[in-house]
Amino acid sequence: MKILTHRVIVFSLFALACQWVVAIDEAPLWEKKFHALGELIERSSVSKQILSSNNEASIQQYKLAQSLRDQALAAYREGRYDESEMLIGKSKKAIFEAAKLSRSGVNRIEKEKKNYESMKRSVGALLEAMERIGSEKGKKKQIEALAEKSRNLIKQADQYSASAKYKDGIALLGTAVHGIDNEISQMRSGDTLTRSLSFATPKDEYQYELERNDTHLLLINVYLAENPVDGETRSKIDLHLDGATAFRKKADDLASTGKYQDAVREIESSTVNIIRAIRAMGVYIPG
Repeated sequence: MKILTHRVIVFSLFALACQWVVAIDEAPLWEKKFHALGELIERSSVSKQILSSNNEASIQQYKLAQSLRDQALAAYREGRYDESEMLIGKSKKAIFEAAKLSRSGVNRIEKEKKNYESMKRSVGALLEAMERIGSEKGKKKQIEALAEKSRNLIKQADQYSASAKYKDGIALLGTAVHGIDNEISQMRSGDTLTRSLSFATPKDEYQYELERNDTHLLLINVYLAENPVDGETRSKIDLHLDGATAFRKKADDLASTGKYQDAVREIESSTVNIIRAIRAMGVYIPG
């Protein structure tokens, strides 16, 4: 019995000695692990993003990552290496979750900003188109008041944008879009009926339809910026827009070979698909 007890003690001491030797051999590896984790939590661009996000949930996850790192270090110093490894993994997971949460608010604001800037460009293009069409049709004076009103709406929208109130700015740009779109539609309302008499050549007719297609593309971009959609509605819109793109490519290819009459047919089909996409959003426009 004494011999057995002696052997147990010897083996236990041997195991502890081996563990101590392993810990000594792997000390540089552990040091690297804790150094990398410390850099990630305390000095990385990720940590700076988290701390500057003002996102309470993100900061709480950050503090959890710090606590888990400290626990991992304590477990390592006490020889509980498996536990330390587990805690290091949890600390990393917490810091990555904190980073994800910190981006949620930023991404929303950035998305709204991009939507606003895209919509503003579209409004500017529509405004230029309205003024050009008005000039061509001898209605320059008629549209001056609406053009001035639209520019004032853009200025007011920019004031909201400067305060990061992008949704309010988009709402004002939407008001401008609807007014400009209605005016363009009214000026062009008689064009379709008299088109065969209005164009000297098929090429002129194609150029007109090409401009009409571009205008509707601008409109769908404006409407989507103003009212983002997803799910089944977005799928329907994308389906119509894919069709519009395919018809537009056929039209471009035909026009490049001088087949303008065929190109007109294809570009009209493209515009019809864009109109369907707009209507899929619940917005009715003529055409």
